[in-house]
Amino acid sequence: MPDKPKPPSEEPSRETPVELSASEVERLTGHIGEITRAELPLAPALAALAEELPPDRFRRGLRQIVRRLEAGLSLEQVLSTPRAPAVLPALIRVGVRTGRTGEVLGEYLASVRQMASLRRRGALVLGYPLILLSTLSLVFLGFLTVIVPDFKSIFSDFGTELPRITRLLIGLSDLVSLHVLWVLLGIVVLVVLPCVTLRWGLDRPGRRRLLHRIPMIGPLVRYGGLARFARLLALLVRQEVPLPEALPLAGDATGDAEIADAARYLADVARQGGTLSPETHVLSRFPASLMQALSWHEYRDALPEALLAVAEMFEGRSRVQMSLITALTGPVVAVFVASTGLFLVIGLFGPIIQLLNDLS
Repeated sequence: MPDKPKPPSEEPSRETPVELSASEVERLTGHIGEITRAELPLAPALAALAEELPPDRFRRGLRQIVRRLEAGLSLEQVLSTPRAPAVLPALIRVGVRTGRTGEVLGEYLASVRQMASLRRRGALVLGYPLILLSTLSLVFLGFLTVIVPDFKSIFSDFGTELPRITRLLIGLSDLVSLHVLWVLLGIVVLVVLPCVTLRWGLDRPGRRRLLHRIPMIGPLVRYGGLARFARLLALLVRQEVPLPEALPLAGDATGDAEIADAARYLADVARQGGTLSPETHVLSRFPASLMQALSWHEYRDALPEALLAVAEMFEGRSRVQMSLITALTGPVVAVFVASTGLFLVIGLFGPIIQLLNDLS
């Protein structure tokens, strides 16, 4: 007797979930918001969208979501994945309750994209000088291993005493040429080891705490996390999510362990009927301006606007910090380039100038 076929609702539960990245979850959120605003059936619209996409992970994820929706699961259950922010299912639940899912997801997506733009600018501000210094260091090593040995053979025919800076340059070239493999290995270790430590040696809260301790970078990360927290909390409060529930959701969505811990503590205080004010609760992760905004929690209509004002203030501080980093790294890179160039020019052409003076 043939096996009885399984009901369709059981198949998605046995299917290996397709883990979408954070950017793919953001992309999916935008599509869902557009579909719900257009008042189209969600599962058929997502299925049609999947057919138009190239065969990649996002397409497989879309098809899996369609199958789960057709099996009777709610959108909130479908999006409750480890990769998706914890705040996203809560917003969908609120949107379904109010009938404004498209608008809620649109506001959330606008907030996420604004913060992503701020993060990209911060990464560019920090990454450009590092890439430039790394490239110049490799060029300097190339001069030591390729160009300087040729000049050394020329200088040996001069029969005169070389300047001290030239002897230093030739000695450095000999040292690097003899141990070039060890030098390259050391450079690789210096570049790879911090990345491996941050990626696999520390968990996400540990990486955040380490970034907070780095001068110049720590305040930039801190202001960005506080701005994201304030924006998400304003969105949740505007959608009538209770403050004790909204605080931990917004805190977890920032990806900052210290902000999440402080948000859970304040949620317990609000749940017990306590007053949220700078005088009552002094928190290292929440400055007085944010606590002052949270003290308006009894005025539900004014709280979102106060939180948005605080978020804009923190975003402004982030931009000021980026400008400060740019202003400081520019001279450092210029000094490094100028000193390296002078060292090479004087070291290589000093003996030639000295020989010409002796001949004249």
